[in-house]
Amino acid sequence: MIGVTVYNSVCRCKNKNLVKVKSMSIWLRFLYCFSLVIFCGTLQAQSNYSLGGNQNSSIDSQPTRWQAKWLWGHGNSSMQLFRRSFEIKGKPVNATLHISASSVYQLYVNGVYISRGPARSAPHHQSYDTWQLESLLTEGENLIAVKVHFKDSVNSYQHQTRAGLLAQLSLQTDDEATIIISDENWLTHVDASWDVNEIKMSRFHQQVNDLVDLNKSLKNWQQLDFNDNGWRQAQVLMRNVGWPKPQKNDNASSFTPPWTALVARDIPKLNENKVRAKRLIFAGQVDDYLLNTDTFPKKLSKIPIIKLNNKIAPLIESQINNWHEDGSITLPKSARPWLLVFDFGQVRNGLPFFKLQGAKGSKVEVISKPFMLNNEFGYHTIDSNLIDQVYLSGEQDTWQATYFKPARYLGLLVSTEKKPLTIDDFGIHEISYPFELKGKISSQQSPWLDKYMQATAKTIKAATTDAFTDNYRERRQYSQTGFYAALGNYYLFADQHLQRRYLLQVAQEQYANGLMPAYAPQMNNNFMVILDSNLLWLSSLHHYFLYTGDEKTVRDLLPSADKLLGLLANYTNEDGLLDEPPFAYWLDHAKNDRRGANLTLNGHYLHALENYAQVLEWLGVKGSDNYRQQAKRMRKAIQNKFWHQKKGLFVDALINNKLGQGKQSSQFSEHANAMALALNIATKEQANRVIKHLLKDDDNNLISRFDNMTVVTPAMSYYLHKGIANYGYIDESFALLNERFAHMLSPQYNGTFWEEWWLNGTGRSGKFVDNGRTRSDAQTESAFAPALFAQFLVGVEPISPGMKTIKLFNRFHSFANLTATIPTPYGKLKINWLKDANQKQLKITIPKGVQVELDPVTFSGNSYAGTTLSAGVHQFLLTNIQTD
Repeated sequence: MIGVTVYNSVCRCKNKNLVKVKSMSIWLRFLYCFSLVIFCGTLQAQSNYSLGGNQNSSIDSQPTRWQAKWLWGHGNSSMQLFRRSFEIKGKPVNATLHISASSVYQLYVNGVYISRGPARSAPHHQSYDTWQLESLLTEGENLIAVKVHFKDSVNSYQHQTRAGLLAQLSLQTDDEATIIISDENWLTHVDASWDVNEIKMSRFHQQVNDLVDLNKSLKNWQQLDFNDNGWRQAQVLMRNVGWPKPQKNDNASSFTPPWTALVARDIPKLNENKVRAKRLIFAGQVDDYLLNTDTFPKKLSKIPIIKLNNKIAPLIESQINNWHEDGSITLPKSARPWLLVFDFGQVRNGLPFFKLQGAKGSKVEVISKPFMLNNEFGYHTIDSNLIDQVYLSGEQDTWQATYFKPARYLGLLVSTEKKPLTIDDFGIHEISYPFELKGKISSQQSPWLDKYMQATAKTIKAATTDAFTDNYRERRQYSQTGFYAALGNYYLFADQHLQRRYLLQVAQEQYANGLMPAYAPQMNNNFMVILDSNLLWLSSLHHYFLYTGDEKTVRDLLPSADKLLGLLANYTNEDGLLDEPPFAYWLDHAKNDRRGANLTLNGHYLHALENYAQVLEWLGVKGSDNYRQQAKRMRKAIQNKFWHQKKGLFVDALINNKLGQGKQSSQFSEHANAMALALNIATKEQANRVIKHLLKDDDNNLISRFDNMTVVTPAMSYYLHKGIANYGYIDESFALLNERFAHMLSPQYNGTFWEEWWLNGTGRSGKFVDNGRTRSDAQTESAFAPALFAQFLVGVEPISPGMKTIKLFNRFHSFANLTATIPTPYGKLKINWLKDANQKQLKITIPKGVQVELDPVTFSGNSYAGTTLSAGVHQFLLTNIQTD
């Protein structure tokens, strides 16, 4: 053991002289030795974790001086078990464990499950967790046991990912201070139950389905009294890249490539909750298992599907009451497999589990499905294959999946050919981000507003675990996802941690030339570039500062922003527009003319330039003038050169001909026109013509309009509805929003906002394609409604960092009796609008630290127009309720 140890009244620090403390009192002896722990390099990271306690604020903020060494086991298995037993002399007073792993760990202390981790990270900024364990440790023998699974791939900075475990326990008792580190004293064993032919769930990420044989499992390996005589010493890892190779006498380090930096967890720990499956919707016999090979069929038509008839076999139905009272279900012996399908009523991200007893060697398939169409049940959903395969030992078997799946429906497919099978427990070990609902916007006369707020919250929750991801299919922390997530997050949860982390992690992957990846951390060797993601990262930085006031993080990221903008300047024309940039850009994969200078892309660029200029001005940093001047040129060019006078619309792109002269594209899209409106580029006359066109009641198919104008996708609908409302058409904007999105919230679905207008196909190519690939029913890019409600219905617009100053507009629309709670870093801002045919009343409750400016234009005619209100309760009766 390394660090500080007290034996025989002597306090010892590594590489330090012995210090006699016998003459000191017990209390002084404790204080002295405890201070020496810190002096020797053990700085405790903070954690509010306690068993059964609130974990929401358990963020590890202080640094740790590491002495531990990275470890791995033996053999080629990606699943390894680790044990470290140790003796404690005296009563544990404080025990702080720092732990990380590549790729995921499950931690047990004295046989008690603690949690799993770490949070997603790239190895060059490896995240570690901190746990307070003193309540679980006792005087005498103790045990730390860890199960680690490794996902192999090429990762960030072109490093090959590497399997490893790192742990460091700082222990203080009433008798000694000790540091226990991961080193060669740890024991390890291959988890032989894990099949190395594990099958990935999806091409978008590295997480795998379980393929497990419980006949080969080491039962109770995490218990203190387990016999580990056959286990081997763990291997201490050394640098394995670069030349020359390490010398034989080199020391192992906590900073061994690819783990070149260790970062304390900077988001709250996830909630974990066991949810038993109770509502049985189908129980019957089927012809065969769904998967009988080591690979999935390449053709979707070959993937088996079971049509559920919502019937429950009488032999099972008679046991349902017992099951609801936490009893068991016994499946009788049969030549055909049994399938049981349960409905949780909502999507739950978690680890499927079971406790059951059946014939030795019998196979169990556990199928997770987030939604069903036409009562068709199977393991393939949204380009993912969600099926775990487990072989039973013949005893009572307990199993839990390694990686989470999204499941509203959970199926259990088992064989009882040899003997009956008893199910004692079945369900999902749910993992969820600890969101706290803080904001609300509602209207008694328009209940659909509250419905959309709730749907936004459900959508964000469904697509979030340890990061805002686009959906539970891809599970990637895209830059554009963080931007759109903020539009819902800041007005519902006001969570800062996920927004900050996404900004940092994307910047950490930035190339030397300034280019940023589409998502971070990288999951493979494809440095995916989406140019509009880079631009939305810049706008997200602005929004983050505006809503949180976190100046330090924003200042730290300025060099990354400057480098990115410096790169983009190389691809601009005389008008400041991006023109034929060499990188791909997204626009939600929509049909759009991407030649030359694309309006929608340049709308993102313009927005980013103006947002970044605002950030520099808030910080008092020079450089905003150049960005402002460029933005001014861009506005003029878009307003004049992209405007098609005859059509009364903005074209998709301006394309250079052979003479280098700009020629208007013949293609038109809601995307381009929405951007011109949302950024207030259009003149009032232009806007009225565009909006008249957009609001035309044509029988479109949500792909193209009557004149072949491309319809905006759900993700980019934010700009469409913001743009229409910008020019005073607020009622019309929200009527169109409700018209297009309402079908997603029908009772037969999950009450979340979708990736596309359909679940059974795509229209991105310009025509509807049903190729058997379902689309996501919970897409974070579609979770933007709360920001629109706040701005155009409530009238709220923050105008200074940290929401210290909020401008309030008197909006003119038909929504009566609006009640809003707007979360700020200083507390909740409450606004009530009451309106009848003749008058309008306003009540504002302002938290200390926030001031509200009443817009002088929309409040004109009232004596308090232009007034700045401080903390307290304010009430007004408005004399003007209409405007030109």
